[in-house]
Amino acid sequence: MGTASFGIHLQRTDSKLRAWKARGTCYGVRDGSGKTSRTRGGTDQNRISMRVGRQFRIKSVRQTSGFTLAELMISIVIAGAAVAGIVGGYHLVVQRAEWSSASTAAQLQAMRRLELVRAARWRWEPPPSTNGVDELVETNFLDVEWPLDVPQSGTTLLMATNHVTIADVPGSPVPLRLIQVDCVWSLPSRGPYTNTIISYRGPDQ
Repeated sequence: MGTASFGIHLQRTDSKLRAWKARGTCYGVRDGSGKTSRTRGGTDQNRISMRVGRQFRIKSVRQTSGFTLAELMISIVIAGAAVAGIVGGYHLVVQRAEWSSASTAAQLQAMRRLELVRAARWRWEPPPSTNGVDELVETNFLDVEWPLDVPQSGTTLLMATNHVTIADVPGSPVPLRLIQVDCVWSLPSRGPYTNTIISYRGPDQ
């Protein structure tokens, strides 16, 4: 090949390389097989720039994300409702426990009063005998106010009143009397409540 033709060939090759570079097409390095791989530099650069831009947008969104005022107010309302329910339930449990302990103490006090009434002497003999003894009458058991045996703080006591009712049972073939003991009590914020025990007794029992 002559010098003139070789120069023309170099000019053509240089113009082709410039055209490929303008279109984003270039040749890479030859691999071990001796072949030259062709890649599009502009396309890879566009892909890389798109990935970088996408990662930058995701990071910027993550850095600027947060709760809105409406979401914050809704969460505060839900938390307040939950706390109010927990406090209300705890207060109700405390009230029920207080009532249960006071009711148990009133029931025990009524039972003690009933045993005292049943311990009264009552010996009955048919008339015209006058040797009978009768202490089981209502006038012998007046209303009594006693403090309930419950755990308390301070000097304020939880008081209860015991009322005894004694009455003859009509139509009974043998003398029989009804004994009713009412223990009336109140809590500082609720009441009054009544625990009632009823029993029957005959003479010499």
